[in-house]
Amino acid sequence: MKNMIVHKGNFFLFLLSTVFLEEQAVADIVNKKVLVSQLEEVVVTARRRQESLQEAPVATTALDAESLELRSIMEVKDLSSLAPNLQINETPRGGSIGSVTLRGQQNINQFISNDPAVGIYFDEVYLGRSAGLLTASMLDMAQIQVLRGVQGTLFGRNNTGGAILFSPKRPNLHELEGMVKLGYGSENRKEATVLVDMPLLSDTLGMRLAYNQLEQDGVARSVSTGIDSYGDRDRKSGRAAIRYLPSSDLTIDFAFDFSRMEETGSLARSLSFPVEGLDFYESTSGFSDPQVSADAEGYTFRAEYQLASDTAIKFIAGRRQIDYLNWRDIDGTPLTAIDVGPSGDQEQWTGEVNISGSTVLDEVSSVEALDYVVGLFYFKESGNEFQAIPWFSEPYVTGRTTYADGRNESEAAYAQGEVRLVNGLSLWAGARYTRDDRYFAGGGVVNGECAVVGLPAASPANQCELQGRDNFAYWSWTSGIRYEITDHINGYLRVSEGQRAGGLDDAVTNVTSFEPEVVTEYELGVKADWLDRRVRTNLAVFYSDYEKVQRVALLEDASGLPYTSVFNAANATISGAELEFILLPTNTIKIEGAVSYLNAEYNEFVDPRPGPTLGFDASGNDFQDTPEFSYNLSVEHRIGSGSGEFISRLDWSWKKATQFAVFNNAQLTQPHFGLLNARMTYALESRANNLNGIEVSIWGRNLLDKEYDVAGLQAASFYTVWRSDQPRMFGVDVKLLF
Repeated sequence: MKNMIVHKGNFFLFLLSTVFLEEQAVADIVNKKVLVSQLEEVVVTARRRQESLQEAPVATTALDAESLELRSIMEVKDLSSLAPNLQINETPRGGSIGSVTLRGQQNINQFISNDPAVGIYFDEVYLGRSAGLLTASMLDMAQIQVLRGVQGTLFGRNNTGGAILFSPKRPNLHELEGMVKLGYGSENRKEATVLVDMPLLSDTLGMRLAYNQLEQDGVARSVSTGIDSYGDRDRKSGRAAIRYLPSSDLTIDFAFDFSRMEETGSLARSLSFPVEGLDFYESTSGFSDPQVSADAEGYTFRAEYQLASDTAIKFIAGRRQIDYLNWRDIDGTPLTAIDVGPSGDQEQWTGEVNISGSTVLDEVSSVEALDYVVGLFYFKESGNEFQAIPWFSEPYVTGRTTYADGRNESEAAYAQGEVRLVNGLSLWAGARYTRDDRYFAGGGVVNGECAVVGLPAASPANQCELQGRDNFAYWSWTSGIRYEITDHINGYLRVSEGQRAGGLDDAVTNVTSFEPEVVTEYELGVKADWLDRRVRTNLAVFYSDYEKVQRVALLEDASGLPYTSVFNAANATISGAELEFILLPTNTIKIEGAVSYLNAEYNEFVDPRPGPTLGFDASGNDFQDTPEFSYNLSVEHRIGSGSGEFISRLDWSWKKATQFAVFNNAQLTQPHFGLLNARMTYALESRANNLNGIEVSIWGRNLLDKEYDVAGLQAASFYTVWRSDQPRMFGVDVKLLF
């Protein structure tokens, strides 16, 4: 295996050198257009205001619409191959439920009684749940930003690992434009996208409409049931956005978006009871009706008023809801006794108002300006989940039936300011006060009798429901120093403390509270452009003190059926380094990549699971879904002429071995692996002059046909993994722009 990895790496380096040498040879005989002579400035909102990526003292990966397309980013989980120390996978709870891990901070149980560690924001609206995340559409994105590290001040609760910002495109108000794209690929993959951007009142009112539909056959099958649609795609998404400028000082945006998913889901494969002769994408799963569905929609209202040339007030309100169902095999065998069919829904409302600005301080000789952001935030959600074990049991009559309801509310106030001194030095500090209120109720029935999950055998039989309520209040803060070493080199030191909200354990003998996690992080970074902005290197090194770590353990109730329990498990430290780089060796070649290292260690961690492991020292366990080392490398080659462009691109990503289980198990480990993708595009006129044109793209994903797992679980004596649904695939896209 090691030699295979080396050979694959050498193969990729050979491709890079071939493209480079080819470019040099073609340069003398082809009338190429000079496409890139310097790296462009990238504008981000990592500190809730627009500023250059190279000046913002936050470790940030930013991708615009063109970058997403050229990299063949088709789904949210594809982002994990791009940003350092980022993992996005599905979870054993369901194929639509995303597990996001960033700098070792992970979403653990993804239910309403506990919160994520990485904040997800769509159109500036915070998404409280990761249910439905993997069905979220990449449709019509202007930019995606991955902010790494504690973001607890400006972005708020549950951002101890970082934040991911999805920013859709806005109506342009000036001219009618649109796009139609049709695609076809392996496994009968069919995709269609339609986009229309139309001004309704010139320079005043405009509307942007986008719709996408995707279908694809399955890639895996069960030899027990004959079902061969595992890994299929059946998704629809759309967005309607309106922009209104009643005056030069006021901008109003309203948007509606939706996504629908009706699929079979990933294939479960048993490791405890292996069967000889099965292919990688085959299983003995006896589940006769696997389903993964999610129906999400959201409304967003934004209003921004320019109080002065350098001061603005912004109001953001959003409503989102998600309904989901995940009928799936838990053991991967013909047995169905512990297979589950969880379904649920969540609804949330958010509101935020902030004032941001910059004040020139001429009266202070050593101070250039003061930049500031001050705001208030409100979040409210409610949701429930229902499941039956086994999945085919009649609710409340046979088998085990459980239900859970939750209501959460959060209020916060925040402020941050930065003083820019005339000598290139800047100092900043910020703080946020948050109060969370949580309520939970849950219960169940086993074979027609009241039985709360987790109660011991001798418990009173009339306990049908447990309830709990708690609240938490805490401060998050940040401070730092930034120094402009030269016009193109910036260094910074940042110290931040953030908290992941506490919650209520929803599957124990009584509803108990677990405390907020606390992460104090020290980050040193240098962002630099070199050689007349033909080389860019962004480096960040960090150290985190991680207290009251929230973890989930899989336990068994009195009847032997598994359930999960969330608790404050340990203290830990996390250290690491991240390097992102872009090189322009010629005007037609761009090489970019990232390297990340992460050392996550428990200082103390005692195994709480009943049985022979109870009380054992688990501090030597690796963090779940946290590879120690990963990197990605890409080369992009452009040849341009007066009639268009030819663009070719190779993308390689590699990750070290990853543990799927909190309490490590050799069977539930994904060994290191790499993925190779490629895309070639010929753009006639469209990219050359931004007018009408046609683009034809040929793409390939997982070209080395790597077989890998995306999730794993130990339930009782069953060890199960879920197979990737992305084998080697090819496709072609044709795009018409007008």
